[in-house]
Amino acid sequence: QPGRLATRAAAPLRPRRPWYDPRGIRSRPVLVMPLPLPDVHVVSALVQRAAAELIVPRFQRLAPEDVLEKPSVGDPGDIVTVVDREVEIALSAWLQDAWPGIPVVGEEATHADPRLLAQARSDEVYWLLDPIDGTKNFAAGSDGFGLMLALVLGGRARAAWVLLPIRQELF
Repeated sequence: QPGRLATRAAAPLRPRRPWYDPRGIRSRPVLVMPLPLPDVHVVSALVQRAAAELIVPRFQRLAPEDVLEKPSVGDPGDIVTVVDREVEIALSAWLQDAWPGIPVVGEEATHADPRLLAQARSDEVYWLLDPIDGTKNFAAGSDGFGLMLALVLGGRARAAWVLLPIRQELF
C-alpha cells in the first residue's frame, strides 16, 4: 500500500561461527576485575614519583654499605641496594593507599619471605613490583635499569609500567 513502509521479520541473531582473534586462535573469556581498573595516569604518576624522589637522587651516589649481597639459587652473586628496599616500601604504601583492595607482591619482600609468593598464586588481582630491575647496573652507575610494575589479574599481566628513570622513558 502506498505510504506504508514495507517491513520484514528480523532474522534471529545468532553467530555464524565462534569468535576468533586476528591470529585465528579462539579467544579466551574476558575476566572481569572485581574493583575499578586503576587509572593508568595515576599509576604512572606514582611510578614517576618513586623514581624522582628515591632513585634519581641516589644514582651514582651509593656508598659501599648501601649495596648488599642477596644470593639466590638462580644468581649467587645477586645484590640489593637500600634504594631497592626504599622504593619497594614507598611505592607499595602509595599503591595500597590508592587501591587498598589490591595487594603488592614485591621482589625484595618475597626474597626475604618466600611465603609471600603464595599470595601471587592465590589472589585474583595483585600488583607485581620490581623496584629496580637491573640493580647491578644501578649500583655500578650505569643507566641500564628500570622500575617495573604490573597489575596481574587471573594470573596474567593486564597492565604494566616500565620506567627508565635516567633516560626519562616510561613504557
